[in-house]
Amino acid sequence: MSVTVLMDFTGKPEVVQTMKTAMAASLATTRAYDGCEGVLVNEEIGNANRIVMVEQWASKEHHEKYLAWRTETGFVGTMMEFVIGPPVITYLNDTGF
Repeated sequence: MSVTVLMDFTGKPEVVQTMKTAMAASLATTRAYDGCEGVLVNEEIGNANRIVMVEQWASKEHHEKYLAWRTETGFVGTMMEFVIGPPVITYLNDTGF
């Protein structure tokens, strides 16, 4: 059963555009990664520095493997330079309602 992953973070105002450019350049690779079923990137109305990503993954384990890979490649470290604090990651199951 697939899971929805919410990733919520806020970019530093002075580098938020650089962060968004780096994210946009990485999305094709993310979407092609094993287990990724889709990614939407949203910004808060009235606060373009806050990003909420809504991702669909085949399983929590697939997403965790992806995050480990992004960490190993240095991408996570680079992105951490652009944000205020670590992202909040929430894993959700579909209730079927």
